[in-house]
Amino acid sequence: MRADQEYLPRLRLLIVEDETLISMLIETTVRELGHEPVGCAFSVPEALSILDEREGTIDAAMLDVNLGGRLVYPVAEALSQRNIPFAFVTGYGAYGVPERFASVEVVQKPFTEEDLASACAILQQACLAEDARQAVRS
Repeated sequence: MRADQEYLPRLRLLIVEDETLISMLIETTVRELGHEPVGCAFSVPEALSILDEREGTIDAAMLDVNLGGRLVYPVAEALSQRNIPFAFVTGYGAYGVPERFASVEVVQKPFTEEDLASACAILQQACLAEDARQAVRS
């Protein structure tokens, strides 16, 4: 983890990506950044299953938009309903994301380690904000 991010929480990340090499690259990079990949899904049904099985153990997610021709938006909706922040990692860029997800961070493929680090920092901030909201509610 970079020195400027030491005060931020370590993320338990779900990675949803249908390309094995890209999934491995994301997993390796987030580990090097000090985070923990808690699941890798290659399809929408698999991602939704992991979300159900790992309820409470996923802090954030990184989602490829197109999973073998199927769009990942049902997973994004499920994450949103659970107040789990996520980022899109896609070759489509921000223009390929529907308006309802306009506020979601988009990492453009091809990406660099710095791109993923930036997305993780944004997800960390979102987790802190959600924790603060939960504290106020209780």
